Amino acid sequence: MRNATAVVNRRAKSIPEETESMLKMISEPLRIQLHFELFSGVITKHPFFERYVDECPQVMRKVCHRAVHTMCVSIGDVIFDAGEIPRYPQMYIIAHGELSYFSFAAEETTLLPGDWVAEATLWMLWMHHGTLTSVDEAKLIVIDAELFQEIVGQFNHR
Repeated sequence: MRNATAVVNRRAKSIPEETESMLKMISEPLRIQLHFELFSGVITKHPFFERYVDECPQVMRKVCHRAVHTMCVSIGDVIFDAGEIPRYPQMYIIAHGELSYFSFAAEETTLLPGDWVAEATLWMLWMHHGTLTSVDEAKLIVIDAELFQEIVGQFNHR
């Protein structure tokens, strides 16, 4: 119950209700640019996305708008389990907080802001080789692998 209360309190502070209704009044191109500005700073911690934003900003604007969202997690939340083949594959980039990745090989890795996990889901069918758990209150930037592939596939890459 404590975790549920913490989530409700955090979400109530994050986006006021009137802001959400105001966002619906903003034009689609402006919302696309807004999402790009919100997410690109964290996404570009990854070297591929750092280069891709420079080379193909038009693609990344659409990726940030349609395929990226935030996920807030509480202490002890399991994001995925070892051996899981995700029905909805996603890559995670840590924006705030600390997570722990415990691999099949019984190795524990601490993930901090700017670190990422499950990148392979963007490129292939993937089975997680470890369990990802939140060590404290954390915010993740999540990239939906299927939407990412769909959007990228709509553009000519010479």
